[in-house]
Amino acid sequence: MKSKKLRLITILLLFLPLCVVLLGAGCDDEDISQELNLRGSWQVYKQIVSGELKDCIDLPEGAHFPNISIVVPDTTKGIISGNTFYNTIGVDFEIGDKQQIDFKNYGGTRLAEDDCGLSLGENLRNTVRFDFLKEELLFIDSDERIIIVLKKMDNL
Repeated sequence: MKSKKLRLITILLLFLPLCVVLLGAGCDDEDISQELNLRGSWQVYKQIVSGELKDCIDLPEGAHFPNISIVVPDTTKGIISGNTFYNTIGVDFEIGDKQQIDFKNYGGTRLAEDDCGLSLGENLRNTVRFDFLKEELLFIDSDERIIIVLKKMDNL
């Protein structure tokens, strides 16, 4: 009697990892975490400026804001608001399948800008998809280049 129970337990333990893999295969945790992580305030940490990925965290002289940041209030469609070091900005966005994102109607106040502020609008317009890497949000262009790297500031 004990040997039958032992054999049954052994068989169940051998199949347990297979069952876990098969049950988990139908879940798309990436989509779930994407929905939870995209919403919030993000600081632009690096972006393409004059063809190179450069840091955009040093506060320039005369800056009106402490950083370049955006706030994503909705994870499918809406308006992203934010600021460069000198101006407030707004841009319409819509998220499609497979982390596709489309930015339209970029605008904001029109004070003098530094290179990082000038590059932000162009980089947002060139973004076709996004991805996450650890704690960073990446905006990627049609050539699969990372053009903006953002770090989470807080959740809404």
